[in-house]
Amino acid sequence: MSDLPGTPRRDIDPTVIQDQLEQLTAQVARLMESQQAREKAPQVAKQHPKCFIVMPFGIQDLEDLYNEFILPVLDGCSLDCARGDDIFGSMLSWRMSRRRSRRLI
Repeated sequence: MSDLPGTPRRDIDPTVIQDQLEQLTAQVARLMESQQAREKAPQVAKQHPKCFIVMPFGIQDLEDLYNEFILPVLDGCSLDCARGDDIFGSMLSWRMSRRRSRRLI
């Protein structure tokens, strides 16, 4: 009769079951604490890869190409885009420093 599904086993010591239950309860509590700690941890903003656009500027057709096609496509690819005329100051020093930090030119 003891082989039927749902029949309680009588060959297991209840203290062993109690010990295993306590161990399992402790493991679940540790997992819950670690999950709560992860949820409370400050989230680090992921930076997008940077892209420097090399192209002439000041020509209206190219401005339209840049604004209507190039920028939206690269933004859709989650790239942080910049072009030489997007900033002010020394163009040469800015360009050299930006080129070193860009993954895609």
